[in-house]
Amino acid sequence: MLNLFFQKDIETMPRPELEKMQLEKLKRLVDYCYNNIPFYHKRLGEVGITGGDKIKTISDIQYIPY
Repeated sequence: MLNLFFQKDIETMPRPELEKMQLEKLKRLVDYCYNNIPFYHKRLGEVGITGGDKIKTISDIQYIPY
């Protein structure tokens, strides 16, 4: 039988679990950018996002500046 999934556990997980995983990854990415990249440290600080702890829901992505 042909396996059509690259990462079956992730690609078939229930929507709530997927959204939880996406939120955690977003928080880690924002935290990393704030702490390690001067450009994003400044940009995120200007809008009051001082790390991943400020991100509460996946829709908070709208507050992250480009």
